Amino acid sequence: MQKIKAFFLNIWYFFFPTDLMKFEKKLDKEAKKVVKQRQRVKKEILAYVRKNFGVKGNSKHIPHKGYNREKILTGIYANFDNDMKAANLKVTKSLKFSA
Repeated sequence: MQKIKAFFLNIWYFFFPTDLMKFEKKLDKEAKKVVKQRQRVKKEILAYVRKNFGVKGNSKHIPHKGYNREKILTGIYANFDNDMKAANLKVTKSLKFSA
């Protein structure tokens, strides 16, 4: 009986979406915007680190390779602090990205 009820409810919701479903679609779009913004900020940070420190890395962390981690970290926060706050993105002391 449950499967039959679920089947007909699925058909009903397909043809007559509720306000909740419309809200979920808007929420998905906004979540995708936030993810894109985080990715953009990460790319900018990695490009900055490559340009100024000569360190290459596209993983979850930034390898420090001969440079002091604090020097890299202060440079990142000096240039990208506002963008990172807007995207709710942080760089830890071990140079890993966290949300």
